Amino acid sequence: MKRFAEKNGLTVNFKMAYGVYKGYVISLMDRDASRSLTISIRLKDERALKALNERLNSATVKSRYWVSVGTVTASKCEVRFRDTLGVLRKIALFLENFPDELRGFGAEGAEICAKCGKEIGPEAGTVTSDGHMAVMMHAQCALQLQEERPKGRKGRGKELLKRIMGALRRAG
Repeated sequence: MKRFAEKNGLTVNFKMAYGVYKGYVISLMDRDASRSLTISIRLKDERALKALNERLNSATVKSRYWVSVGTVTASKCEVRFRDTLGVLRKIALFLENFPDELRGFGAEGAEICAKCGKEIGPEAGTVTSDGHMAVMMHAQCALQLQEERPKGRKGRGKELLKRIMGALRRAG
């Protein structure tokens, strides 16, 4: 997973790789007996949500990409893959094709802020991760989210604040 992340410009953190890939913020994680992929999206069309869920759980997708289960909501697409030898090739192949399918269903990606839902201009957003999923936000929205989070979580806040400050400097 680390090689895939480095090859595609993703950040590696703990057991997670995340970043922008083909216009969407993705998070790849190692879980107990599976590998999971989470894609941050914005999709409000109920028919498209239903169709995407059916597509991800179709026999064709499951056998071709070794998907164990796929779930799509208005804000994310989560896909769990069977953790067997060669699964990373299947994940790479899935990622090669699936972002185009998401666009076809009308799913918006990294160009939309995950917090406020407004468009993010070039270099105005920052990818933030809470350890479970990465999302794209305006730097100001990410700061607000950090302030809203309960105090007492150690370690992660410093890293997030560093990224936000870097994004503010670039945008400024």
